[in-house]
Parts: sequence; C-alpha cells; structure tokens
Amino acid sequence: MKICLFTPSFLPSVGGMEAVVGKLASEFHSAGHEVLVLAKLARSEQPMPELGYEVGRYRRTRSNLYFLGPASRALRKEHARRNFDIIHCHSIYPNGYVAAKLKAKLRSAVVVTCHGGDLRRFSRKLLARHRLRWTALQADATTCVSAGLKQSLDNLVGMTTQACVIPNGVDPAVAPPDRPCEAFSELAKSPFLLTLGRLHRYKGLDVLLNALAIMQNDGLTPPTVVIAGEGKEGDNLRSLAKTLGVNDSVHFVGNVQGNNKSWLLANCLFFLQPSRQEGMPLTVLEAMAYGKAVLGTKITGTEELVTDGLNGALVSPEDAGSLAKAICRLTPGGTLRELGKHAKSLAQRMSWHSIAERYLELFEGIRSV
Repeated sequence: MKICLFTPSFLPSVGGMEAVVGKLASEFHSAGHEVLVLAKLARSEQPMPELGYEVGRYRRTRSNLYFLGPASRALRKEHARRNFDIIHCHSIYPNGYVAAKLKAKLRSAVVVTCHGGDLRRFSRKLLARHRLRWTALQADATTCVSAGLKQSLDNLVGMTTQACVIPNGVDPAVAPPDRPCEAFSELAKSPFLLTLGRLHRYKGLDVLLNALAIMQNDGLTPPTVVIAGEGKEGDNLRSLAKTLGVNDSVHFVGNVQGNNKSWLLANCLFFLQPSRQEGMPLTVLEAMAYGKAVLGTKITGTEELVTDGLNGALVSPEDAGSLAKAICRLTPGGTLRELGKHAKSLAQRMSWHSIAERYLELFEGIRSV
C-alpha cells in the first residue's frame, strides 16, 4: 500500500503524537509499504533522526481555523506524485478535516485517529467543533487511542460512532548502561521516583509538587523525584518547587533520550503520572516495559493501562493529599516488585508491531469494500 501519515506535528518535536506517528511509519515501512509522513514545518531546530522513509513538510500558518490552504495544497501535491491508497490523519482536526474535504477528488481512503489533543484544543470553538463532528462522520474510518476518548468523541458527535479503539504501543525495554552519565551520578546513590513528559499544565506536575510539600509538612522526608522533560511550564514549576520548599527533593533534568532515558526508567522505584488529561500516555507504557509500577490518576487513557492494586495505583486528579498518601504506600519491597511484574506483562502484549498490524488490517478492510 501507499500510505500517507498526515500530521500537524512530527519529529524532531518531542511529544506523544510525534512518537506514535514515527513508530507507525517505521512499522509500515518495515512491512513493505510505501510511506510518506506529511507534517508542518518543525518548530524545533534539533536535527532530524535518521529515518528509513520520506518526510514532507508544509508551511505553518497563524490559524488552524481560517488558514488551512498550505496543508491542503501539500496533500494534493504529494497525492498527485504518489497516488496514496490510504491517508492516515493524526488528529481529527485540522488534518482529518482537510483530508476528508479532499476525499472525493483524491479518491483515497481517509482514516482519522484521535489522540485527544484535537478534542482538548478545538471542541470549545464553535466552527472547529462543527468540523470535528463532520470529519468523524465523513472519514472512511475513525480510530481513538483509548476507550475514554471514543466516549468523548461520541458525546461530541451526539451519537454512538463507528470509531474503533486502537491503543498506542510500546517498544521492548532496552538494556540500560551499567552506569549513569555524570549528570545523573548523584541519582545512583539513593532511590528516586520518575515522571517523564512535556512540562505542561495538563500533566499535573504542580499537584505532584504540592503532594511532596504535604509530606514534608507532615514531618516526612519527601522522596527524590526526577522530572524529565521540557515545556512552557518549566519555569513556573521550578519556581513553585522553591516556594513550597521542596526544590532539594526535585531534579529537573530536561529532555532525555537514548541511554539516559533507559537508565532513568530502569532504575527508578516507580513511575509517576499525575496528569489532569491524557489520551493514551506513552510514558506509562514505557515505564511498564521496564517492569515499573505506575502511580497515576483516574483519567481517560491512564485508567485503561493502570489497574489499582494490580500493576500500580490510581488517585483522583487534582488531589495532592491522596497523591502524597499513595506515594508513601508504594514503598520498596515485594508488593512493588509484584506490581512491576504485572506492569511488564501488560506492556509485552502491546508491542508497536502488533498495533501497526491492527491499523494495516483496518486499511485493507477499507480498500476491499
């Protein structure tokens, strides 16, 4: 098949959707399909990683409501060159909407995948909400990365849609280096907890810092917490840690990749995911692949991965007090090891290879109709 993965953002930008598109593109390419990732020009100045498939770019615009021309022209141009069988859009809006508007002219099947960010960003805007509904009904197939997102989409559309749930996947754990890099040498001396991802309000890291402060105010010594990632909330979070008096317990280490990331995942006691909103958190799956229990929140996506008492623990979002108590309960020992064993078992059933096969089966089914 000739497959276009049509996405608003891609590598070298770092985020869940970018990682998903990259993994699927790699799996489709390895399966012998012709693949093009078509994405907006990157904001990041970091170099692109080496990829085995092609990447096309289109111009960024000031508005995703009124200036969709560059995306539309780029898709038409690339289709004229390649004659795609499948246009797989990552985000119902704006990319899914652009492809669905062109579907009759291009005569390609259009599949749209909701990762959650499109619903968060656009469902409150009247015009975009109308386009979200229209696209979900016009696409040849709609998928969501979690059952909770499908329910949100059904609520938005006002009916039970034919959307299917295809979750995100995870790579097998990579053996970490025996010793950490020099920057992490202090972390090797004592146990630490880890959270990993964009420093954004919806990740709930301010709630985590308040939980550490509650522990300290109760006369307990807060655990060492490593916060890996970058984002627009970084300065605010560092300031909050100082204000709360927990900055000695918190290490902000920036974006981590490769050996540094694998060392942190392999050596943390357990993983923290105190988010307010998620689609299907890749970082939770990555931690589980390393056999780590996860302390998360009762929200869409996370609840579908973490079962309280089986492979981790769940607390209500925004509840710093409950989060503090749960951190205290998840102490090293047999219980934590048992939770981690079940976490790893779940991750092993969700390989990217198996997830890509589910998409390819969907694509083949559409083409055969």
